[in-house]
Amino acid sequence: MDVDDHPVSPTTLDDVLAAGEGVQVVVVDARTTHGRAWLGDSRVRVVTGAAELSSTELRIVGAQATDAPIVAFVDARAELSRGWIDAVVRQSADGDVVAVTGAIEGVGEPTLSFTGSVGQFHPAATRVHDVLFPLPELAIFRRSAIDDIDGFDRDLPWPHAVVGAAWRLRLLGRRSVLDPAISGSATCRCQGDPYAGLELVYTCLGEDALELVLPAAFVVAAGDDASGSATKPVDRFLERFGELRSKRDAVQRARAVDDSDILPLLLAALEPPRFDRGGEHRYRDVVERQRLHTLFEERQRVLVVTPDIFTTRMAGPAIRAWQIAEALADRHVVTLASTASICEVTSPRFDVVAPDDHGLRRIAKDATVVVAQGFAMEGRPYLKAEDKVVIVDIYDPLHLEQLELFRDETAEKRRVTVREATRVLNEQLVRGDFFVCASSKQRDFWLGQLAALGRLNHRTYDDGARFERLVATVPFGVPDAPPVKTGAAIKRVTPGIGDNDKVVLWAGGIYNWFDPLTLIRAIDRVKDRVPEVRLFFMGLRHPNPEVSEMRVSTEARRLARELRLTDQYVFFNEGWVPYEDRQNFLLEASIGVSTHLDHVETEFSFRTRILDYIWAAVPIVATKGDWFADFIEAEQLGLTVPAIDVVSVEAALLRILEDDAFATRCRANIEGVRERFHWPQVLEPMTSFCRSPRRAADLSDLETRATLWASDADRLADWLRHQPKGFDRLRRILAEW
Repeated sequence: MDVDDHPVSPTTLDDVLAAGEGVQVVVVDARTTHGRAWLGDSRVRVVTGAAELSSTELRIVGAQATDAPIVAFVDARAELSRGWIDAVVRQSADGDVVAVTGAIEGVGEPTLSFTGSVGQFHPAATRVHDVLFPLPELAIFRRSAIDDIDGFDRDLPWPHAVVGAAWRLRLLGRRSVLDPAISGSATCRCQGDPYAGLELVYTCLGEDALELVLPAAFVVAAGDDASGSATKPVDRFLERFGELRSKRDAVQRARAVDDSDILPLLLAALEPPRFDRGGEHRYRDVVERQRLHTLFEERQRVLVVTPDIFTTRMAGPAIRAWQIAEALADRHVVTLASTASICEVTSPRFDVVAPDDHGLRRIAKDATVVVAQGFAMEGRPYLKAEDKVVIVDIYDPLHLEQLELFRDETAEKRRVTVREATRVLNEQLVRGDFFVCASSKQRDFWLGQLAALGRLNHRTYDDGARFERLVATVPFGVPDAPPVKTGAAIKRVTPGIGDNDKVVLWAGGIYNWFDPLTLIRAIDRVKDRVPEVRLFFMGLRHPNPEVSEMRVSTEARRLARELRLTDQYVFFNEGWVPYEDRQNFLLEASIGVSTHLDHVETEFSFRTRILDYIWAAVPIVATKGDWFADFIEAEQLGLTVPAIDVVSVEAALLRILEDDAFATRCRANIEGVRERFHWPQVLEPMTSFCRSPRRAADLSDLETRATLWASDADRLADWLRHQPKGFDRLRRILAEW
């Protein structure tokens, strides 16, 4: 290699040298006649390489010619945006010395100018964001990063060499970013090399992804060969397979990052090459059969927030939030947060936290998607920020729940409580981009409330005539694997319950909207015909200390004592069963029960305890009136009974306890429907939405947002008309402002 120092014209490199002192420019020239065109500035060093060197080898020569901590590989035809070198320095923590290298090719005086179009590498950048690899015309690397991967692969042409280098760096956990201040109108006009692309796919993809992608990669490499036989790129791949396998093994051994963190960064990854005579059809067929689109979905930062607590003893909201986090963690970076400040469990797949308000605000700042339940967003406006996609989980109609929960309180407390619950829900319904509820009946209910708030409008209707892009049905679920007994739970553990006893299980807490009293009276009658019957209440004391014991729980224990059933035929577990142990209780049950009162909360409820019965294939006795009762009847999973009907409950219990053939049919029917409720299946609408989350159609539109604001203003005006003191106070505040 010859090294010649030539003066270089300042007018040619004004943008490069504008950064001032400390900038070193090294130009690698394959053709001396072109290299000598750089005249006039001693800060530019021309390094002449042999003409037969490849583009990649020329870059390697340039990198070796300087010890700069940052190396920017600039194509000789690249047009650099003004101030680009300042942006390079901002991206670095190593100092302001930058080496610029490039192959001096083309006709006429060499200039730093981009030509061509963006192509498949990057869209026009408007903000700094993660990418898999930089633009080949302006690829900027830290020297330490180049050393980490032992330099560029000499066997690959330059566009693929830079892709391979950045891909290997990403596998090591190093980030690549696209900065619009650096790239400007950066473009890529290079032609793809089918063999090089095939080698990169084989070398860098993990085992699972490779199994899916390799067939499509061979179709691309083979091009449009009518006979179906392999063309030269494939032949070359097969000839070098032993060498490539060694290269792949080395890359895979060193990797520290999963493919799910990398592949979503491949933009337009499934766009077909330009085939002739049916090649595109064959390619599309492979892509669809292999379901390749699932590999390239964008990785979001998701924050799942619940007001419930995370302990070994979790209630329904925490269980549901946990399972949502589990499902989304397959492809996204997930943080599961409790606003209740109690967190005693962890997960290897996502962060589980109970931060204070400052900590939650910090986590929310980085989130692109927020999933919230119940009162989690109340008083936390940063969870509803405009730059977030907000998913609201409304499986629990909490304002209907409050009607029954506070029934025994004063009229004023009931009014305030229900009003506040409704206000909180309405604020969520006005802000949410996507809503998930638990049943089709709930969905109809929520569509009505959304309509009253103006969310069923022309924008959301045009987005889906059934508003499927706004509200989806996502029931509670069950684990994929059937339950396995890991130890005794009730029989021979609870004094008074033996191996041969028949357990009627109440799997959950006792709340005011339930009816344990009718069930206890029925047990008092059943015991005369089935003396081995035992009613077991799984949990009395809610794991969340903020949830106090309810009136009906006290009444249930009093009734059992009055009938002299306590600890003989009726048993109360004073605590709460650990989530990981619940299967041991379920698998010892002969019947699972859920009896409730007849009111509006029942009509729109979704009894999660019934899902546990389905998971364990336990025949069910449930009160009529809700979605699950209709499902139990339709699928013959047990028996349903009218509300507050002791005789009917007695008859249903006796039928299952005494008719073994009927009980066996119920269990078989339950096993037949169980897979419908597997968590991955029921959560699919949510996971599908998160693959490409977006703001709701009306909330991204100023006109319809203004309509919603006007509705809020009308409600405020109505309130002020009935609150003269409030109006006077507001007028004073506005005057002072």
